[in-house]
Amino acid sequence: MNYTIEKDIPFNGVTQGRGKWAKLLKKMKIGDSIKVKDRKEANSFYTAARTLGIQLGSRKNGTGVRVWKLGKLTKAGNDK
Repeated sequence: MNYTIEKDIPFNGVTQGRGKWAKLLKKMKIGDSIKVKDRKEANSFYTAARTLGIQLGSRKNGTGVRVWKLGKLTKAGNDK
């Protein structure tokens, strides 16, 4: 396949904070938690949180995973 290099095409930027997890994270307060069905779903939640600069914690809980909103991420990724 041949590719064509194109110039002067504007980049619309990152679509940060528009997905279902981001919307849920924005509604949560520090200390709130949700239960998700498995680690895969928890990882998706973590990805959205990292994009928004939010620190989470999680524990396996019965048939799912409980995830807490802990605060804001610092540059090192630690909540201080």
